[in-house]
Amino acid sequence: MIPFSIDPDIRKAFTVPSAWYRDRATYDQVLENVLLPSWQYVASEAEIQEASETVALPVNILPGSIDEPLVVVRDSKGTRILSNVCTHRGNILVRKACTLREIRCMYHGRRFNTEGKCIHMPEFKEVVGFPAATDNLRVIDHGTFANMHFARVAPLREAQPLPESGNGAGKGSDDGAATGLSFDSWAQILNDRLGFLPLKNAVHIAEHDKDFTINAHWALYVENYLEGFHIPFVHPGLNAVLEWNSYETICLDNAVLQIGIARPNDLAFTLPTNHIDHGKHVAAYYYWMFPNIMINVYPWGISLNSILPQGIDKTLIRYRTFVWDPSTFNTGAGSALDTVEAEDDDVVEHVQRGIRSHIYDRGRYSPTREQGVHHFHRMLEVSLVDNRSNPRLKR
Repeated sequence: MIPFSIDPDIRKAFTVPSAWYRDRATYDQVLENVLLPSWQYVASEAEIQEASETVALPVNILPGSIDEPLVVVRDSKGTRILSNVCTHRGNILVRKACTLREIRCMYHGRRFNTEGKCIHMPEFKEVVGFPAATDNLRVIDHGTFANMHFARVAPLREAQPLPESGNGAGKGSDDGAATGLSFDSWAQILNDRLGFLPLKNAVHIAEHDKDFTINAHWALYVENYLEGFHIPFVHPGLNAVLEWNSYETICLDNAVLQIGIARPNDLAFTLPTNHIDHGKHVAAYYYWMFPNIMINVYPWGISLNSILPQGIDKTLIRYRTFVWDPSTFNTGAGSALDTVEAEDDDVVEHVQRGIRSHIYDRGRYSPTREQGVHHFHRMLEVSLVDNRSNPRLKR
């Protein structure tokens, strides 16, 4: 793995070395130690149909890389997410969305109740100590925000503190790495500013779902998202509706928030008088949740982006749209998102070509425009196993 160190003082810091993006062993370590323990989007409420019978919906965590098979189960007791792999020989249990009374393996007949407990297995009477807890399906941590269901496969790991910043660049918390956050803490980061919105009315509009594949490392796409520095140069349409000089970046524990300010006559939120941003003409709240989830919030609703690694130089960007105000949909900063996506894809793919250079290694950060990228790199530094020997990271 390619280790690296990011100076806490953004004025002195150098970016991640280019070799980090090119190294296969590093890519695999990041999947296991950064992506797998993080909260990932799995389904919308609309996909988990309301029914008098138990509904089961098979899903995958991080399709194309981790590909962990899970099943979302909804019954009279609520919603839970279970492993979708039989504890006998590893067969996939639920292959398509369905209603059921119990979960049965079609390979050898092992049966589980809808809470994941093993309740029957043919020809196992002579097996000592059967069934044990390991014969049950694992219940996966999960939570819901704005009718979006999220899950995390790996267990909690103790949050590691980030070293203190030398100059205070970037506002907010530097309290720790993301993998230690409970879902309630994760969602609270969003609710702090978004709680006034009709989040429970967010309706998944499947016809607007889109997937984009780009030939670039997933972290390069995240870095591009985390700074508004490039907007005047790459996004002329978006720049026309945002006040670039008023663009704000706030570094938070587990997240980065970017606030886009609308031009005087363009669509903006109506903020309550007690809101922290009251008095600002906010066009959009752009939340990045470590390491790969983007929740873009507009007056009409939410555009959710899941950034899914497909290989060392390929990434799937999955768009899911949730609307609570159809009358303003696709207006203001939340309009022409396909055009913005195409512009981002083009520049990120050119960066992917650039990091293969034998000449380029590490760059520097703009202290006023790239606080989010700096914060992301420091969170990666703390999260990766091979960096724990770094003497500058006190634990």
